[in-house]
Amino acid sequence: MASSVDRGASFSKPAVFDSAQKLAKHAHAVAVSGNRLLIAWDDVNPSSMVKWGLFDSTTRSMKILGTRQQASYPIIAMSGNNIAVVALQANQPQMFRAIQAINIR
Repeated sequence: MASSVDRGASFSKPAVFDSAQKLAKHAHAVAVSGNRLLIAWDDVNPSSMVKWGLFDSTTRSMKILGTRQQASYPIIAMSGNNIAVVALQANQPQMFRAIQAINIR
């Protein structure tokens, strides 16, 4: 993830979401308090998987909150102290759904 402070004329060096990341794509982000973002993305390790976490843009650090193997195209949302993640699952008609309580201060 890269950011700009000059309306897109230049960008910071991209931050890696996860040190184990191989081919992160399809990222979906939600802004939360304190210069932080909830982010969900898919990766390949060795097959498709979804990861989600809390990214602090001040420290440029990511706290991984969860993973799901055999999933892709994630969407993340937040309501109160709950986050919801949905994603397609490989070879299954049902969507992966997770609701997780987190404490964001």
